[in-house]
Amino acid sequence: MSDFLNTFFFNVYPYLAAIFFIGSWIRYDQAQYSWRAGSSQMLSSAKDKRYMFIASNLFHLGILGVFAGHAFGMLTPHWMYEAWLPVPVEYLARKYQLVRSRR
Repeated sequence: MSDFLNTFFFNVYPYLAAIFFIGSWIRYDQAQYSWRAGSSQMLSSAKDKRYMFIASNLFHLGILGVFAGHAFGMLTPHWMYEAWLPVPVEYLARKYQLVRSRR
């Protein structure tokens, strides 16, 4: 499985990404005004507008929560969060190395 993922992400995916990027560039160059925001059609009726308003706000609150959690995790000093960890990080690193060496 590891060989397949390695082959896919480093040998196949860059070519797929290049094809999509170049294709998008050509389409934008040939027909600029054919690009539309189809997602705005979801906001057409009054009933859907209320639900989309609620969903949009919840989505953005979730994104802000994820951002705040990552910022807190990256900006917290080691001495502060070592007390919260149930297992020392060195133990987990050694355990991971043992698992990798057995494969």
